[in-house]
Parts: sequence; structure tokens; C-alpha cells
Amino acid sequence: THHGATTHHGATYDADLINVRPSPATGGGLGVFAAREVAPKTRLASIPVERCVTAAAALRHGLLGPRLREAFGAGVMEEYANTQIAARALLAAVRYGPPHADSEPWRAYVDSLPWDETCGEVPARWAAAA
Repeated sequence: THHGATTHHGATYDADLINVRPSPATGGGLGVFAAREVAPKTRLASIPVERCVTAAAALRHGLLGPRLREAFGAGVMEEYANTQIAARALLAAVRYGPPHADSEPWRAYVDSLPWDETCGEVPARWAAAA
């Protein structure tokens, strides 16, 4: 491991190569910036798939997963549209749901996103289930 390696929630990045800081370009959310010139194909970060916002991660979430299975049954992962809804539901659960340990790995990322009227509405059936 490089001496500049930083690990957070299972993701590792090289702090000698990149900086993570607030960005005016993202409305004050977090941005990733090169700390110095970086050669092509240099690995900047390693993020375990379990920490990515996916339908599978939504199904593993202790509060959200059961609701997804109830709403979609066994087919939640069989239709692309359902996987997109599940991933978006994970974002909404982290942002607007009650505090839950399963939400913490995504908290900083979700809080860095621009949440305003341009983000769209949470489907009524999700809001009713909350």
C-alpha cells in the first residue's frame, strides 16, 4: 500500500494523487481533484462493489430491502427498471430515512449530492411506505 493511502468505509484512495473537497461546480458538494499530474492508467482509488449504489446494495439494506422485496417480489433484480428504482430508493432512504447503520457507508456521498427541486420526486408509493 502506498504511504498516501487513505481508507474510508472500505474504499481506498491515494491522498498523494487526489484530494476530496467541497466543489463550487457541484453546488458545494464533494469533488475529486488531482493533487498533482497523474500518469494515464494510474489507479486513483479502489471502491468495493458492496459500497456502490446498486440494486443489490438496496436489497441488503436492513430497512429498505424488505420493502423492495414486498413491492417487487422476486423480480426486483430481473427487470432493469426495477434495479434503477431500487438504487434510487437507496439514495432516498439514506437521505430522508431514519438513521440506520446500513445507511452510513453512503451517508457522505449522498449528502454531497445536489438535493433540490431538480432532483425529481420520490415515487408516492415509497413516500407512503416511509
